[in-house]
Amino acid sequence: QTRREETKYATMVESQRIWRETTIPGRMVSFVRFLVDNEFVHSVIESLRDKPGGESVSLRVLKMFAKLSIVLMMMASIHAFANVIQTLIGKELVVEQEVIIEHEVKRSELKTVNLDEFDIIEERELSANKMRNSRSKMKKK
Repeated sequence: QTRREETKYATMVESQRIWRETTIPGRMVSFVRFLVDNEFVHSVIESLRDKPGGESVSLRVLKMFAKLSIVLMMMASIHAFANVIQTLIGKELVVEQEVIIEHEVKRSELKTVNLDEFDIIEERELSANKMRNSRSKMKKK
């Protein structure tokens, strides 16, 4: 049993090592482990403690700053990823609709329009209607 467990454990450790070396999340885990296991980081943390096993205010502030920086880095990476996706998809969605509003204007409602221009427009419309009527009569024959 112990020999099997040892080989199983050894294959698991080897697969984790390969994962840490070949993938981006694995490299991030290795980097965090490097920072945590670093002697300099341990000596800085030990120097911030007031008494053995106790925590000072500066150590608490340092821990809160580290947590806050991790949260901010996550937010920045999500924002960068969203910008990449938005660039691939497109910057903005444009919805175009045409709205046509028809409104009849009576002569009594016209105050600022020159009536001569209105008469010219009306004559053009009448002549166009006459031409349409004459064409339709020609088609019927």
